Amino acid sequence: MPFFCCHAEAALRRGLQELVWSSDGIDSYTKDAVDQVRELDGVLTTIKDNVAATVQLLRGFEHGHLMFERKVCGIALGGRVWFHV
Repeated sequence: MPFFCCHAEAALRRGLQELVWSSDGIDSYTKDAVDQVRELDGVLTTIKDNVAATVQLLRGFEHGHLMFERKVCGIALGGRVWFHV
């Protein structure tokens, strides 16, 4: 994600520090900046969705709705059965 942030941040910084509305190429700059921010927004939305899905999964563990159950296994050694839970 740093790649996307750096490019979007650099594009916006250039607009804030160097350009005015009457600058040559302002239209192409505006289009490029919007494209960069839109791409960054897509990455951030994906991250946000993944975090939400992870939180939901972890809540299942928190409330005891595990995705698996441990089975009791017995091992016979030296005439005794040892249980492993």
